[in-house]
Amino acid sequence: MAYCCGNLTGISNADSCETGLAGISKVYIACWSTVQTPVVGTNGEITSIVGSAIGATPSWKIYDFKADTGSLVSTGQRTANGMSSVTSVLTLDLTGMTAAKNKEINELRKSDVAVIVEWSKGVYTYLGKNRPVLLNSDSMESGVLFTDREGYSLSFQDVSLEYPHVLSTAAVTQLVGTA
Repeated sequence: MAYCCGNLTGISNADSCETGLAGISKVYIACWSTVQTPVVGTNGEITSIVGSAIGATPSWKIYDFKADTGSLVSTGQRTANGMSSVTSVLTLDLTGMTAAKNKEINELRKSDVAVIVEWSKGVYTYLGKNRPVLLNSDSMESGVLFTDREGYSLSFQDVSLEYPHVLSTAAVTQLVGTA
């Protein structure tokens, strides 16, 4: 069955002075089971995310990493039977090896999570709207040379029906305290 295109509005870059430069500055992670389905407004922004207990706010943990080492790539695909989905892969590189980081990564590997990605331009996007986000691969490495990197590479995967939604200023303030 074909989808009616009645909701298309077009995209204009004619008046845009944006450079297209971006980057991820911070990531917030919460246990997926503590997050109810986000409320999406008519403009496509997430306006609210509450905890699974009525009125509760999920506990979002901050994951900091070195600048210019994180990335988020979202790829949309449509199958032959007309179904469509978006696979988003969030990659983070953490420097230094510690017992605490080992323990945290071991817990992440076993956990179903929701993720908020903070972009360097002040935009926040949400992963985990339709299904939990999973840490689908990770590695711990140290090079041969003194100057080689020592740390971890983490790769999270989200499969959703749509591209990651942008969070409204009110939702960001509710969840992480600043916008």
